[in-house]
Amino acid sequence: MKQFYDHIIEIDSLIIELDQLSLKPQEKEHLIAIIKTNVHTIILDVILSELPEKDKKMFLAHVYHDNHDHIWKFLRARIENVEEKMILATKKLKEEFHNDIRVLKKKKK
Repeated sequence: MKQFYDHIIEIDSLIIELDQLSLKPQEKEHLIAIIKTNVHTIILDVILSELPEKDKKMFLAHVYHDNHDHIWKFLRARIENVEEKMILATKKLKEEFHNDIRVLKKKKK
C-alpha cells in the first residue's frame, strides 16, 4: 500500500542491500514489512508529537481515508518543515538497518 510519505522517504537502498543476501523470498518480504512498519511508526510518532491535541483526530481521519493531498495540506498548515522532520526521524532508523544488513553480510562470508 502506498503511503502519503513514500515520495520523500525511500527504502529502496535497504531493499537493494537485502537483495545481496541469500534470503528466501518470504524472508526478504518479511524483513521489508518490518522496515516499512518501523518507518511508518516513526513517521506517525513525529507527526502526532508535533500536532496539537485537537488536530490529531483530523490527521488520523485523513490517513484513514488515504487522501494524500488532504494529508499534506493539513500537515503543511500545522507543522513547520514537516518533510524535513520526517526525513531526519527516519534517517537514523535506516542507518541502523543498513548497519544490521552489513553485519549479516560479514557473517555470511
